[in-house]
Amino acid sequence: MYACYRVTSFGNDDFIADMDSANIIHLMRDRELSFMQAQQRYYNMLGAGETTRSTFFVNNVVDIETVRREIFRELEPNLIQEFARQENRPIGLMGLRTIIDFLANEEAIMLSLREIAPDTYNFIRTLEYGEGLNEMKIVAGSNE
Repeated sequence: MYACYRVTSFGNDDFIADMDSANIIHLMRDRELSFMQAQQRYYNMLGAGETTRSTFFVNNVVDIETVRREIFRELEPNLIQEFARQENRPIGLMGLRTIIDFLANEEAIMLSLREIAPDTYNFIRTLEYGEGLNEMKIVAGSNE
C-alpha cells in the first residue's frame, strides 16, 4: 500500500487522493456520517484551516510509527539489499549481527529507503515533518 521497490510513481496527486480517502473514511466511521456528510465536513475543516491532510491522518487514522513499521517490514529484503550495496559487500558475507544492527537503526534504514523508493521516503518524511501540509513534501534528492 505505501511502497514498492525502485519503480515508484507516488506523486502529490496520489498523496492527496490517499490522504483524503483515508481521512474521509475515518470521519464516516468515527462520527457515523454518510459519505457526503463526511466529505463536506472534511473539506470544510481543510478550508477553514482547522487541520491539514497529513496532520489529520497521523492524529486520527494511523500513527507515524505504524506507518514506518509497515513500510520497513514490507521492504525489509530490499532495504537489506540496498544496505549491502552501500557497504559494497555481498549480503551473505555481512553476518547476521550486521544485518540485525542495520534493521535496528532507523536512520540507516531511511538512507536505504531514500535510495530504493524515494516517493515512499518522501511520504514518510511528509508525515513526520508535515505538520500543516496539505501536499507531499519532496525531500529525496535534495539536501534536507
